[in-house]
Amino acid sequence: MTGDAKQFGKPIGSDEKSDKNTYVTLLGLSGAQQMADTLTNQAVACARALPGGEQLAALAEQLGHRSF
Repeated sequence: MTGDAKQFGKPIGSDEKSDKNTYVTLLGLSGAQQMADTLTNQAVACARALPGGEQLAALAEQLGHRSF
């Protein structure tokens, strides 16, 4: 995710300053975004395979593409 401190509810760069491993620190921003897209697409496909899974698929898409 990218955004500002208000969206995140914490200072930008605080994970890095705290030496926290995140997908961005491990994979880079582009790699983390690519992984998030891949996993979101997999979740949507799995949800759609379920009987009545469209609402769950919509939720997965919403969470996977949120900006905060």
